[in-house]
Amino acid sequence: MGCCNWFVAEVSKNGSDSNPCGPFATIDAARTYLKNSFSISSSQHGLIKIGPGIFSASGDTIVATSAGEDDYIDYEGSGVDITVIKRTASAFVSLTTASCENKISNMTLEYNGSTTGEYVMTVSNCTSVVLNNCKIKSSHRCIDYLHTNAKMFHCAVESTSTVAETVVHTVYGSMSNCTVVANSLASPGYLFSIVADTSVLEYCRFTASNTGSDIRGCGNFQGRLSHSYLETGGYTIDDLNNNARLEYSRIVSSGASGGVVINLIRDTVVDHCFLHQKGNVPVINGVRANASIITDTVLYGPACTGNLVNSVEVDGTIWLGCAFYSSTSSTGWSLNASAAGRTITIGDITANRPLDSDFAATYVFERGKHNVTAVKTAAYTALINDTVRCNPTGGAFTVTLPAVTAGNGGMQITVKNTSSSANTITIARAGADTIDGATTATISAAYGKLTLESDGTSEWMIVG
Repeated sequence: MGCCNWFVAEVSKNGSDSNPCGPFATIDAARTYLKNSFSISSSQHGLIKIGPGIFSASGDTIVATSAGEDDYIDYEGSGVDITVIKRTASAFVSLTTASCENKISNMTLEYNGSTTGEYVMTVSNCTSVVLNNCKIKSSHRCIDYLHTNAKMFHCAVESTSTVAETVVHTVYGSMSNCTVVANSLASPGYLFSIVADTSVLEYCRFTASNTGSDIRGCGNFQGRLSHSYLETGGYTIDDLNNNARLEYSRIVSSGASGGVVINLIRDTVVDHCFLHQKGNVPVINGVRANASIITDTVLYGPACTGNLVNSVEVDGTIWLGCAFYSSTSSTGWSLNASAAGRTITIGDITANRPLDSDFAATYVFERGKHNVTAVKTAAYTALINDTVRCNPTGGAFTVTLPAVTAGNGGMQITVKNTSSSANTITIARAGADTIDGATTATISAAYGKLTLESDGTSEWMIVG
């Protein structure tokens, strides 16, 4: 390379910082050459090309910490694991000015120091920083901060830390087609501490491979996760809040130390997701009454022996078209309400366990089809939208209706004798409600049925 290469400097393992215009031995020397030789600006960036090899000198830094020409210098390696910048000093990639427009591509950035909490990179301020096709590897933390205007594409983030710490601390920017992996964090380590409301994580894979430990995915998630896979051993997401959105993603917990897939949901949309609990604990531990919407989502806990979704504050939470699956030996509920309410909407569900009694009386049920029960041969309390299949061959019994409320007005329950027996099936009211003005109704014919509709006030009307 000669001095005729305008706005370009080269760093090589065979270079020397005493060369007048390169190739240089260190990145700092190449950056100084560009700033001294050319007018670097937002409209004309400089470029440092870094050749193959491991670069670990104190002068091998990527920095823009005061406004100026450093903000407009880009860095291009020869390929991931071909160009390696490997330092024992923390934050050797430090972009912190509001005017940063740096682009970093095709290299491995590695911190191999011994201090917990030290990291490879921080982008705490910028106009537009882009990392493309890079590996960010660390013996401790990888990224401290990713600014709103920072973007990562096709990057691999890997921590080999064996202590309890966070791989990526705070994300305000975006990650696309990226991976974050922690192979041996101690409990309770985190892949992310904060994913803020401006963040978009899409087409990514985030995993903690030591899934037998309480390694957590994210402490505070407020951003958007789309078309991605997230799996950890413990709490996969601690707190999902502040208009966060999960969509078209699979989120998995191994249930270590009682860790659930999502610990707490508030002000959130979950759409077309697969929430998979591998342990015997809930998929979701708590749903607060802050207008969350969960749609077309599968909650899958084949080993869950308690409540699949625990402590649901029903007012303000909407469930549409969700499927629930828990262990056949479960003694809990698919949805366990902490109090009765009126604004739950549930679409087509296939629940291995029923909903608890707070939902039975007062939630709103909108479905494309009725909930067809198992055949009943003894007393049963119906739920809104049930089709109750009965076989009274062994003797007469009673089906009790839920209380009429404003929330279930217009909803129906069907009671059907599925046998040739003419033994009586009595349909009883709850409380002071009436059934076409009476306290009970009966089915005394083989294969007979009654369909009853709530008037939303105090009466069940026989409509079929």
